[in-house]
Formats: sequence, structure tokens, C-alpha cells
Amino acid sequence: MVANLFGGGFMNGLLAQNAPRIIKGFMCKYLGSIQLNDMMDWITANKNLWDEIPAQYKLTLKDYGPKLGDLSWFNSEWLIQTARESAPALASLFLGWDEGREWLDRQIVIIKNNIKEGC
Repeated sequence: MVANLFGGGFMNGLLAQNAPRIIKGFMCKYLGSIQLNDMMDWITANKNLWDEIPAQYKLTLKDYGPKLGDLSWFNSEWLIQTARESAPALASLFLGWDEGREWLDRQIVIIKNNIKEGC
């Protein structure tokens, strides 16, 4: 673990090690602000969730994206678990509605790509 911390520079290693907590903070705050009916509308309209994320969150994620390391932990299960803390109705929506879960899976890929690209 010490080698990983210093491998890409101390700060990059520290960011990568804490990436789940960093992104969880953003996502909890953001998901807690979304109304269930709005999310259902986004899913049925196949809206891009990345486009709906407030600009200040996107800018921060883009800035840190290349330093966050492997984002394999950032998946639908992780996001649903995160939603349970701040938006339990959204978590239930994704767990109980196949179309919602499929949409979420696609959105995770889009978000990860935007974070990793940093653009």
C-alpha cells in the first residue's frame, strides 16, 4: 500500500486511495437533491445523467479525474448503496425497476468516462 501511495506521487496516490469517499460525498449531496419523479422522467426519456450533474461537481470531478486511479469500484451497486444514505427512494427505484437499473448501468459508464478523461 505504501508503494501505491507514492507510486504516482504522494498526492495522486492519496487521491486515488480516497476516491470512493471523495466521489461518495459528491454523489450523496447530489442524489439527495433529486426528486423521485424527476429521476423517473430522466429514465423514461433516457436522459444523460452526466448532463444533469451541477457544473461545480462536474468541474471538480474533471479536475481530479485523472488522479483518481482505478474506478472499478464505481459501479451501479456502489451508487445504489450510496443513494441509500441520502436518497433511499432512488435506491429502491433502481433495485425494483429493471429499466431504471439498465439506465443506471449506462450512466455509470458515461460518468466514469467523463471523470477519467478530465475534459
